[in-house]
Amino acid sequence: MPSVSKASLEAKSAYLSCVTEAVGIIGATVQKVDKDMEAAQVLGAAQSFLKTNDLQWHYAKTAEEHMPYFIRVCLTHSKRARELDEAVAREITLSMTSGIFKNKQSYLFCRQNRAIQCSSAAIQKSLESAELKETVSDLQAKLSAEKTACKDSLICENSLKDELKQLAQPKPQKNSPREREGFAATFKDCPGSTLKGESIKLVIFGTFD
Repeated sequence: MPSVSKASLEAKSAYLSCVTEAVGIIGATVQKVDKDMEAAQVLGAAQSFLKTNDLQWHYAKTAEEHMPYFIRVCLTHSKRARELDEAVAREITLSMTSGIFKNKQSYLFCRQNRAIQCSSAAIQKSLESAELKETVSDLQAKLSAEKTACKDSLICENSLKDELKQLAQPKPQKNSPREREGFAATFKDCPGSTLKGESIKLVIFGTFD
């Protein structure tokens, strides 16, 4: 391993402390890993990269030049790991509210799709139930109106029949056998009568056609 001056190590250590503070904002796990990593360890890792370094693709020729890139890679992957952890946490939280993991094929998309289908089916069922209730209510109203109309029509029909019966009955004739009429007639000086100058009152009862 080539020798490294003390000043160079102190400078790299100061740089690493700044990076560690920046990475510490991400989370406790990443912060612990970065704090456990000392400058000498970063330098040793950078020196190990020189064995496979291809100058055609990378211009860094010394371990000190590799150190910033190594730290940047660690920081980038730490951020990506934190984002992945947060995504997994969101997925787990959502799975607790929208569904339960049943097997390895039960992905978030599948659960959300099933939840949407269940919601759509429930909404469709409620709409159909509301439409059915409205249709039944309309039919009941029409049936009630028809019953009332039929009742009124029956009353009108009976009234017309009574009028027809009354018109079909014969009117009573005058001087009918059931009716007896009587009238009085006064005669004076009836021929053949011995009563002269006296009035004779006759009351005749009978039927006359």
